[in-house]
Amino acid sequence: MYQSRTLQNAALAARGRLALHDGREDEAIQLLSEAMLEWISLRMPFEAASLRIELAAAHRAAGDNKTADRELDPACQAFEDLNATPWAELARKHLPAKPARQDVDPERCVFRLEGEMRTVTFGATTVRLKDLKGMRYLERLLAEPGRDFHVLDLVAVERGALPVGASSDAPPVDAQCGLEVFDSKAREAYRQRLAETEEDIAEAEANNDLHRAELARADRQFLVDELCRGVGLNGRARTVGGGLERARTSATRSLRYALKRIARHHPSLGEHLTRTIHTGTYFIYQPDPRVPLRWKI
Repeated sequence: MYQSRTLQNAALAARGRLALHDGREDEAIQLLSEAMLEWISLRMPFEAASLRIELAAAHRAAGDNKTADRELDPACQAFEDLNATPWAELARKHLPAKPARQDVDPERCVFRLEGEMRTVTFGATTVRLKDLKGMRYLERLLAEPGRDFHVLDLVAVERGALPVGASSDAPPVDAQCGLEVFDSKAREAYRQRLAETEEDIAEAEANNDLHRAELARADRQFLVDELCRGVGLNGRARTVGGGLERARTSATRSLRYALKRIARHHPSLGEHLTRTIHTGTYFIYQPDPRVPLRWKI
């Protein structure tokens, strides 16, 4: 089965190269994208990175230089992770030169996991938050500001693998099979948080703290809606969408819920992250370069 998939995908990549050679850029982008995602799902990082360079060439031929650069950067990183330095250097020749950063001491921030809790420091304010699936995505983005992460790379990171160019015991990200709305660990975290929210409501009502009770009820409703969305008949996990869209939808919802939780406890950080985190097929944390930050993960 595995060998059959590799042979089929090699043929798909060849069709993409032929389409690019013949000037059919849109078709080439579609074919090369499908082949690249399949190499990722087969855990063949060198082949995926190599094909990303060709995919970048297809985007550039179609006049989309920005997307071309967004494919080249993770390809370079993958080659470096594999110690394939000559290929990384060759790929970087196609990237535009980055502007020099201003020599300004960065603000020191913290987003560190300690057991099941995260210590978060931003703007001289520190809070402790329960860890969530979306916070693991956020951790990876904060670790490399300005770097685009393809959503499948980000999902692989959350499952325990390094992006594109790494080996681990984590299950491969399959671009074709059903993707859970959120995994069993995330569902259990939501259920635990729901129980804590019930306690928050009871305590707030006992203390006649109407504002806190209102926030807790809104939080409870959100959690209930999320659990209903993620669990189907007989308690089985729901799956959504198709292929890449499944990964994009699931990762975006998980990340946005994590940002909402952060904003509830640390409003200034929530506002900062809402402005600087961008989602889609690619995820990126893009802070203002004039106000540099250094996150301790």
